[in-house]
Amino acid sequence: VFLNREKFQKLLQSVKEEKERLKKDIYQEIGLVFNLNSPLKLQEVLFSKLKIPTNGLKKTKTGKISTDLESLQKIKNSHPVIGLIISYRQIEKLINSFLLPLPNFISKKTSRIHPVWDQTGTATGRLSCHSPNLQNLPYKGELAYNIRLAFEAEDNNVLFSIDYSQIELRLAAHLSSDPLLLSFFKENKDIHKMTASYLF
Repeated sequence: VFLNREKFQKLLQSVKEEKERLKKDIYQEIGLVFNLNSPLKLQEVLFSKLKIPTNGLKKTKTGKISTDLESLQKIKNSHPVIGLIISYRQIEKLINSFLLPLPNFISKKTSRIHPVWDQTGTATGRLSCHSPNLQNLPYKGELAYNIRLAFEAEDNNVLFSIDYSQIELRLAAHLSSDPLLLSFFKENKDIHKMTASYLF
């Protein structure tokens, strides 16, 4: 697949600028400059300096209060800085997981990314992808959308996305000829809700 390197580099630059802006806002909100990427320092700042309650938060293996995304979501309304830290973490992850590594996979010969597709790599029998994993691209939010926009088709071609909605359950309905399952699909009902309501 062709990845527009120029578009990707512009995106990386704008995301890095956004990350720096968030970092400044966090430092200003707290009144302290510290290593935002250190869970230990963040834990110290949030729970010792800002005195944010730790009720219901899990602890790490070393007995410290966790500052992972799940924990931060629980205390999001405790202080305005938490939302900024969550945004910072999400941007940091996108930079390190996608924006920096993906251009390294572009072939000098073809100017394309050639991921490895594995037909037998999962227990469920689904296709898997690695080097890089293009099935794992982010899909929620404007930044994710912009990352996907950098993947382009050749002239006179298009890229499109296909999702076989509930394919396994559709196959089960077809193969079993179960009248109830078949009726759910024919009536375009939510298969999961209908199955749950029927069972429970």
